[in-house]
This record gives sequence, C-alpha cells and structure tokens, in this order.
Amino acid sequence: MRIKKILTVISFILVASLLMGAGCWIFPINKAPEITSIPNQTATLDVLFTYDVEATDPDDDILTYSLIDEPTGMLIDGASGLITWTPNSAGSFGVTVEVSDGLFSVTQDFTIVVSAAPSNDATLSDLTVDGETIAGFGPGTLTYSYELLYGTTKVPTVTATPTDPNAEAVVTPAVDVTGTTTVLVTADDGTKLTYKVTFSVAAKVPMDIIVVMPTITVGEAAEIEIIIVANDDAGTMVNGYFTLPLGDYEISCDEWSDALLPGTSYKVGTDDGYLLTNTTLNFEATFNSAETYLMTLAVRTVVGDKVLCSKDIEVVVEEAPLKVGDSYGGGIVAYTDGTGHGLIAATEDQSDGIAWITGGDTPTTLNGNTSTDYGTGQANTNAMMNQIDYDGGAAKVCNEYSITVGSVTYDDWFLPSRDELFKLYRNKVAIGGFADSELCSYYWSSSEVEGDAFSAWIQDFYDGGLVINYPCGSLKSSEWVNTFQVRAVRAF
Repeated sequence: MRIKKILTVISFILVASLLMGAGCWIFPINKAPEITSIPNQTATLDVLFTYDVEATDPDDDILTYSLIDEPTGMLIDGASGLITWTPNSAGSFGVTVEVSDGLFSVTQDFTIVVSAAPSNDATLSDLTVDGETIAGFGPGTLTYSYELLYGTTKVPTVTATPTDPNAEAVVTPAVDVTGTTTVLVTADDGTKLTYKVTFSVAAKVPMDIIVVMPTITVGEAAEIEIIIVANDDAGTMVNGYFTLPLGDYEISCDEWSDALLPGTSYKVGTDDGYLLTNTTLNFEATFNSAETYLMTLAVRTVVGDKVLCSKDIEVVVEEAPLKVGDSYGGGIVAYTDGTGHGLIAATEDQSDGIAWITGGDTPTTLNGNTSTDYGTGQANTNAMMNQIDYDGGAAKVCNEYSITVGSVTYDDWFLPSRDELFKLYRNKVAIGGFADSELCSYYWSSSEVEGDAFSAWIQDFYDGGLVINYPCGSLKSSEWVNTFQVRAVRAF
C-alpha cells in the first residue's frame, strides 16, 4: 500500500517535470492531511468506547480513515472516522489510526487504558455487636433491634464489614444504651446505605451468678466456687456455658469427669432443658504462671439461645510468696517481713577471718556513727567506708561482692547490722554454709557499740550469743588483732 503511494508520487513528479520542461506549469503541489482531534485514552470494561477522529486537508481532498493497529473488536467508519469498541478485558491497548487523502496519509498513535467500572455495592457482609454477628443479620436487612442485659451501662461495640473491600463503612455509636448505632456504607461509585442497630435494656435479670474466689498462687491447687441462682419467677429452661481462656493451667469440675481444656467452652445442662436453680460448680484449678485469666459464664435459654445473664470471672494468680531458704536474687532468702520484702544472704562467707576496720589511727567505730537496728546495714556499711584513711575490712569485702545469676548481676551487698545478723542466725539452717563450731562461730555485724570507739557487735553462730568485741585493741598502737567471719546480705 505504502509502496504504491510512493510510486504514484514519483510518477506525478516526473510528469510534472516533463510538463514544466515543455513550458507548462502545474499548481499547486498536493499536501498531506492533518489530524486535529485528541483521542480519549480511558475506557470502562464492558462499556462502549467511542472516538471521533477529526482531520483536515489543505487541498480539500476527500479523506478516508482506517486502523493500522487496534485491539480485537475495534472498528472505524472509513468515511467519518468514528471509532467504536466495547472492551471485554481490563488493561492497556495500543491504537494506530491513519487518515489518507488518496495521495498522502498521516497517522496518530495512542494507548487506551481499560478499567473496571466502580462498584455500586454498599451492602455489609457482617455486622457484629461486641464481636458476635447480630441475630438475623442479612446484607439486605438495614434495621435491627438488640436487647442488652439488665444493668448494662456501656454501649456495645458495633463492627461492620463491607461486602466490597473498596467500600467504606463509618460507624457512629449510640449515645447511650437505649440509643441507635448507625453504620453508613459508601460504595466505590458513591452509592450509600445506612444500617441501624437500636439498643434496649432488659427489664430484669432472671438469673444471678455468685463467684467465691480464693487467693490463688502459682503451683498451688485452689478451689473456685460458682453458684448460679434462679430468681423465684425465672421459670425458664436454661443452659450454662463456661468458657475457659488459653493459658498454662489445669482445671477440673465436679460437673465433668475429665479435666477441662483451656481455650474451650463447656455446657452445663441438656438440650431438653435444664433449670439451673441454685446450681453450684466447684472448680479445682492449678495455675503454673502468675497472670490474670478471664473466664466467662453465661446463662442462656434453651429455646432461642438468648443470654439471660453473664459474668466475667477474673482469676488473678499471684507469685508464690518467698520463703526463708528459697534461692532468690543471687543468694538465699534469709528473712521476710510479710510484705514482700526482706533480706537475702550470700550463699557462702565472704571471709573466714578479717578485721572489722583497717586504715591507720583515724577510722574507728565511733566515727562511723552506725546503728544496731534492722534496715540500717547498708547505711552502716557506707558510714564505715566513708571514714578518712579507710582502706579495708569487713564492710569492704561485702561491698565488693558481686554475683551474676543468669543474665542478672547482683552487686548491692552490704555488711548486716546487729539485728539483721541475728535474723541470719535464727535461720542459719535454712540459709546454710555458716561456721558454727564452738571454736569458730563468730560473724561481724556493721553495728558499733554505742559511745565506744573501739567496740563492735559480733554474733555467735554456735550458741546464738551477741558479743561486744574490741576489734582494734589499743588505738594508739594501731593493733588490729581480732578477725572474724563475714557473710554479706542484700535487701529485697
């Protein structure tokens, strides 16, 4: 086609040249047409696409229109230039249209992007109240009534799921428990639907649930008693549903012969109707980790499965209290005060013979200004070490003691006060490792004897006696002659 047109043009030029050579002139020379329209480059799936190609010719020649490259099914009117096409698939499609005056031609290339039509689906695929699909839900049902339990004061949470993922659902909660929650769904094409959930509160509760919950500690079996009480006018056949959370525990109940499995729900009653009048459920549970478990018991009617009342049972499991002799905090529990605090003793002595204080003539027990009371050992230790020229002794070896258990380092040890040291003596068997022979049984405390610059208290771990000792002999001669055992402690 193009070769033929080129030959025609060449022939025309040759003839024109001959005529001009013979003294004949031909005016004007033919000019190519021009496409003036701008193509529409978007289309909608399964919707008719049209593009009216417009062109002009300087010589007013008759123009013809054709498609050089086109998607399947696209047509063009050869005389008018009207392109028509109904796309049946989405995507991008290249088009080349040609306009010819019989001698010259011009082309226009463009791409059409085909996309699906926006959806007008503004329905919901699910509508829930507090996580449960509302009874009787259907995409075409726009209004619902929902009765809340007697005594409900909190507006339930309504969640809406659009059928079309491109649609948007906006939930406007009710202002109170007798109000209406609305859900406005806007489809991709702007179509809107409004769903409504109107709440009411039941006049009275025909059932009540009483829970007797003991203090529960890790690893110890506990009895949980649940009593389901029917009011005089209950008169309804009901079932109870006990739902257990997931967790690390074992639980059994006299209502079931086998152990109950965490994460499951159990029914009390029968499908034929079981009136739970003053029914008592005794659960025995052993929890293996300290956390809070939320169990739920609901009483529902046999007919219609309507919730009459429910109760969330919060089970708080506490760590077992520390006992003297327990390994804890880098050592052995030496004393507990009943409030979760106490003393931890190192697992072994820090010295089997060391002076109470060293450092020349300046340090004395009196300058330390120490106390004998429980809870003052850390302050005593600091006071001893803060004296001028202090360079060592019982306090220092305790202060420098450090131990790492697992990934935790414990380095806050101190020399116990007189009263703290006595508590270690009282529990020496549970703590262990003390020197308690008749000839080697004395341990330093961090407590000086009040008003005496040369005396400190020691504890006899053989017979339990508290002894005033003179740790430094004569101050003037700097004789630091008495050495005894040391056991560091830390507080918790």
